[in-house]
Amino acid sequence: MAHQLGNDSQLRTSFANRSKWDVLAVGLGLLAVSGIGGWITAQSIQTGWYAELQKSTLNPPNSIFGPVWTTLYVLMFVAYLLVKKQSQPGQEDYKAIMGVNLLVNLAWTLVFFGSQSIVGGLAVIVAYFFVCIFTAANFAKYSNKAAWMIAPLIAWVGFASYLNFAIWRLNGG
Repeated sequence: MAHQLGNDSQLRTSFANRSKWDVLAVGLGLLAVSGIGGWITAQSIQTGWYAELQKSTLNPPNSIFGPVWTTLYVLMFVAYLLVKKQSQPGQEDYKAIMGVNLLVNLAWTLVFFGSQSIVGGLAVIVAYFFVCIFTAANFAKYSNKAAWMIAPLIAWVGFASYLNFAIWRLNGG
């Protein structure tokens, strides 16, 4: 029995050490997505491409997007921490789901602003909307609070999907 307890203790220590690296990786991933996305967006806005597009009357001013995304990234990180806290060794699907969430988030910026592809951006953001719903559903297995912390992201991405669609329609889509 003592031998098994030693193994359990080692397993918990190993899990705790991995947890620190996982948290660091997600934090850095969020910062990278935010930084890269912000830089690409700023470049597109400064070149005039985005400014020249016809937009919905519901389109917020450009100054709103940075604070909104910063808030959403903080909520995503806290939700991830809550899920991590509730997970057990071997329950690690949420890590891949968070990774996919960040990659699709960045993909939209690269396609819409980087490639200046409105229809491509629309395809990616609709996919991202469903990724966000799947993220919340997965997080709910671990923590209802975490799932609800993803709800503002779902709402914002839904609204952003509408804005992307409106840009597509208003600009010859």
